[in-house]
Amino acid sequence: HRQTAPRMMPGSARRNLDPELSEPMQSIDPTIALEGVHVVPDVPVRPVTRRNAADRVFRTTVTSAGALTLVLMALIGLFLLVKSWDALRVSGLSFLTTAQWEPNGGVFGIAAVLLGTVLISFVALGFAVPVAIIGSIFITDYAPARMRTPLIWLVDLLAAVPSLIYGLWGRSFLQPKVIPLSDWISNHLGFIPIFQADRAVGFAASTFIAGIVVALMVLPICTAVMREVFSQAPAGEKEGALALGG
Repeated sequence: HRQTAPRMMPGSARRNLDPELSEPMQSIDPTIALEGVHVVPDVPVRPVTRRNAADRVFRTTVTSAGALTLVLMALIGLFLLVKSWDALRVSGLSFLTTAQWEPNGGVFGIAAVLLGTVLISFVALGFAVPVAIIGSIFITDYAPARMRTPLIWLVDLLAAVPSLIYGLWGRSFLQPKVIPLSDWISNHLGFIPIFQADRAVGFAASTFIAGIVVALMVLPICTAVMREVFSQAPAGEKEGALALGG
């Protein structure tokens, strides 16, 4: 004889047979259930990082190098301030507003140099920032995988070149090449105030050429920093921006 497994009866039939099951279940009051229970508040826990000897040596070396750099910069600024204090005390605030430079006559200031520095900086940023943005986006999102790594190495290598090398290269090689371009811009776009030039002075030491050289100096650094920022952007945010038409 085969044994037949007992059938499970429907819930309604079991409630009819067992009167205790027909009674509704009573709800439990949470205040009564938690009575006498001590609730521990959430306390943030800081992870404990255990560094080995090599990590500690590296961390100490890097921190010391950074602190030493700041100390050297502070000492250089203090040295310049001490050595120029007599002149600054005589000239006062006119040191920033006087364009003449006649130390023997007691009249000197950096207004002309300060204005030229600001103009050169604007020209350099106008050239460097758009090119750096386009280059960093291309390296991060559009360059093929085989080309991406060599481009990153090239940008980082150019960013490590001293600024003096760029200045000497711009004076010896780039300046003769750009003077005809400056002359053409002055002839055809001279009606725009920013392109007006005094031909008696010449274009050899113009703000335009100096701005291009400074743009070449800062372009690798700007590209390297922007590429690093773009590479750290989450893919979801990028896809969302593309979906919105960005």
